[in-house]
Amino acid sequence: MAVQSAEVVDPRSAKTGDLLEHGYRVVRDLGTGSCSKVLLVDSPEGERQVLKVASKQEYSKRLEREFETIQKIRHPNVVRAFKCLIFDGIAGFTMEPAFSSKKTDNTEGRESSLARRLKEDGPLDFA
Repeated sequence: MAVQSAEVVDPRSAKTGDLLEHGYRVVRDLGTGSCSKVLLVDSPEGERQVLKVASKQEYSKRLEREFETIQKIRHPNVVRAFKCLIFDGIAGFTMEPAFSSKKTDNTEGRESSLARRLKEDGPLDFA
């Protein structure tokens, strides 16, 4: 079991169990891209969510635009964005996890990432 910190930490350097501003608790690091870091978190309401946060302040506007765009999309294969948040001047937003409930030989008992699901199920259907 991970040790839970009572001190609020920067999400860009957060580790499992760390408490973030706005009351989010880190479950695990999901990865880092060219302009953001993605964390699996528990919300203050106890819901499992994904937090995407800009890796640098200069990427904050990009993430805010991404949040606004995702909020406008309504499709069963696109995750919903919940809240746009600011962490000490750095933008981030929460969204629903994109884990598949599909279990295959190589994912038995594990959550499947969006990348794995696209590999297994193919691209989105443009309905």
